[in-house]
Amino acid sequence: MAFSHRGCPQPPCRRGVTRNRSATTSTTIVAVVAVVVTLLATSTPTPVGAHSSMTSPTSMSFTRDCRVSRGGGGSARNCPGPCPNVMLRRHGVGSSPAAPAATYARGQRVHVRWARNNHEGGFVRWSIVPVGSMMDAKVHEEMAFQWGCWSAGRFACRPGAHRKKFCVDDALGKPVGHAYQDHIRVPRVYPDGDYVLSFAWYGGVRDNRPNRRPVQSSLGDYYDCSYIRIVGGGVVAPAYTPTFRPGKGTRFPNRCVSSVNRLGKCAVEPCTRGGNPQGRSLYTGGEMVPAQFAGGAKPPPIRATWFPVGSPVGGGVLGVNAVFVTDVRGRRRFRLKRGVLNVVTLNSGLPRFTIQATLWGNVRVDGVAFRTDGRTVSVEREAPWYLTRPDASGKGFLPWGGWTTGKEIKVKVTPLAIRGQKVKIQSKTFLVKVVM
Repeated sequence: MAFSHRGCPQPPCRRGVTRNRSATTSTTIVAVVAVVVTLLATSTPTPVGAHSSMTSPTSMSFTRDCRVSRGGGGSARNCPGPCPNVMLRRHGVGSSPAAPAATYARGQRVHVRWARNNHEGGFVRWSIVPVGSMMDAKVHEEMAFQWGCWSAGRFACRPGAHRKKFCVDDALGKPVGHAYQDHIRVPRVYPDGDYVLSFAWYGGVRDNRPNRRPVQSSLGDYYDCSYIRIVGGGVVAPAYTPTFRPGKGTRFPNRCVSSVNRLGKCAVEPCTRGGNPQGRSLYTGGEMVPAQFAGGAKPPPIRATWFPVGSPVGGGVLGVNAVFVTDVRGRRRFRLKRGVLNVVTLNSGLPRFTIQATLWGNVRVDGVAFRTDGRTVSVEREAPWYLTRPDASGKGFLPWGGWTTGKEIKVKVTPLAIRGQKVKIQSKTFLVKVVM
């Protein structure tokens, strides 16, 4: 805690000490209180509200702390990702798919940077998703192509505008601030089109003490996104296998210091028992790899068949990518196919079900309409796009009951664009029959 002493300088004003005895006493009390508060703060570590964001390429938002957090005053946030939902850019570079922050080619090596803001530890995950799926966390998870250590490539910022842009709030009041950086390579699996590059930070360590063992959790999951365009770079590859690479200047060559190994464990900040800032950490960690790579495993490849042929560039297009039958926990069982009868067999392994859609396109999505036999049964306004609404627990979905055993039903899925946009909409219709 810092405070300013407004008394007169010494020794010229010594004769004023008796006259200002009350002021001197008050100052002494303030100083004692400051010492006590400092001692309490150092003896009882408290999770500090964190913040980090992508600084290059340009974010679609001005927010520096897209997270979900408890707290009073201005510390609470409700930005659950996978892209920011607040303080969005309304014009200029980086504000829309039509004005992307950057244009890249397939296979291009891209320099990325993000703010440190006095924090340490955790993982950074990079994904590239179609604009139409920018708010669908499942799609970001499936299209994550690179993981690394969040504390990679630490660099010092130059004074002035460079520091303000890249170091943001790091080491304020000190002559030098730092930030982090790395390089990613655009997978060759992406066809030409407009996309969103997403940044996710998770596993930040409590009290910014990466050398403490075990590492403790307190910070939540952080998100940011940037509109990008992919053009050229050779033929589209059939598939791409995601990679984990710690990055330059990290503590270990093949792992990172983190409090957790998976995005979503600390979905709400502070990541402590009962959400109490002074509470015990929910998780303890150390040196680890992302859960997707644990035990030598690798995530499933990203496939070119996930993208429509001739992805749009510039013009407004919005379509359905894929539609799945899922259980009521949201776990996908199989993908629906067009032009054939899709039979859903209910049994002990799948007693109840619902339907989920994923989208593609280069414009913002306003919702998804589900119709059965020509009748609208659901219009969802928030991703993920399910035919039924979330259940009371918030951990699953209500089962779909709009079917009759043995009867064929036409299920039509239509994405909805924001009003006022000139957009070509591409719906998909599927034939479904439920049997017991």
